Amino acid sequence: MSRGSSAESIDLIDNGTRNGDSLPIRKYTVTIAEVFMFSAITWNRHRLHYDKDQAIKEGHDGVLVQRGLIGNVLSRYIANVLMNPVIRKLHWKVLKSTLAGSTLIASGSIAGSTNTMNGELNLTLKLSNSCGEIVCQASAVVLETEYRTYSQASNSPYKN
Repeated sequence: MSRGSSAESIDLIDNGTRNGDSLPIRKYTVTIAEVFMFSAITWNRHRLHYDKDQAIKEGHDGVLVQRGLIGNVLSRYIANVLMNPVIRKLHWKVLKSTLAGSTLIASGSIAGSTNTMNGELNLTLKLSNSCGEIVCQASAVVLETEYRTYSQASNSPYKN
C-alpha cells in the first residue's frame, strides 16, 4: 500500500483517509470478572476493584474499573478500527470513575499524521458512559498498515 509522498497535502493521510475523519463508534462492557482478573494479573490488591461491600464502604456505588483496564479498552478500540496497528504512544486521563458492568462507548478521530512516509497517525480518542458523560480522554500515535472501513470494523474479531 502506498503511503504517498511528502509533496502531498498533510490533510490527505492515506487511501482517502483524511485528517479529522471520525473513527467508528464501538461499545465495550467491562465485566466484574474482567476487573477481578485484571486486579489479579497486576497484583492490585485494592479491594474496591473486586469487593462490592468494600467499594461501597469507601463511598462508591460498586466495584470500580482500574485505570489500567481503561487503557486496555482504548488499546482494544484501536485494534478494532485499524488493521494490524502498532501503538507507538497511548496517553489517557480518566475523568470519571466507571463501575464494573458498565458499558463504555469508544469514539475518536484522526488528528493528523506524524509522518506520512511511514504511516504514523495521531488519534484523538474518548470513552463515554451510557449517560453521555466523558469517562476518559486520550491521544495515541499509531503505525497503521491499513485503515478499516466501517463495515470491516463492525465485523472485526476485536469487538470486545
